[in-house]
Amino acid sequence: MFPIEIPPGTTVEAAFTTFAVDLHKRFVKEAAKEEIVAGVKLIGGPGWTYRVRGRDLVVEDGEPDKCQLWMATKLETVEKFLADWTGPKRWWPKMTPPGELVMLSDPRLMKRMAMVNAKVEMALTDFEGERVSVIVGTCDAGKHGIDWDDPDVVIEAHTKTFDKLLEGKLAPEDALADGDVVQRGKKLVAMQLALALAAFYPAKR
Repeated sequence: MFPIEIPPGTTVEAAFTTFAVDLHKRFVKEAAKEEIVAGVKLIGGPGWTYRVRGRDLVVEDGEPDKCQLWMATKLETVEKFLADWTGPKRWWPKMTPPGELVMLSDPRLMKRMAMVNAKVEMALTDFEGERVSVIVGTCDAGKHGIDWDDPDVVIEAHTKTFDKLLEGKLAPEDALADGDVVQRGKKLVAMQLALALAAFYPAKR
């Protein structure tokens, strides 16, 4: 089974702060001298700055003015997912990782993602009857902070493809070739980011 459990009653703020720090300490093993700065913005809600240095993760209120990586999504989207993750877990990962579980805050993964110069919107078109999305920015996309307008590429899929990812049956780079997925914009950028994630994604290969 998936080795993470979000306690019932966890708030959005706690999920992005104390819970994120606890997961980082639990799963990130390698020390590092170089600091990596990342940001999260919940549109219609708060934002945070993450300073990662190996096994150390410091979370500060407010999104950064400059960062190597960032993510933005609507507050209500996070609230919907969090309600599921602390309850029925319809949209929670279903696979047992074949090896180590790599956090998004792991410096090895963050460095690979930061090598890609991209602003990518990833959307589910039929999540509980509506379209929801997350926008990810890497490299130059964060040099002026978090700006989620005008992504380089938009990737849309139905929840059936998302299910395959959650089950570990579909790797990120293979998902882009799935017949259900529609891409608009710079498709090469999307593939570069997918390949950066692929080395750490526990899909069956």
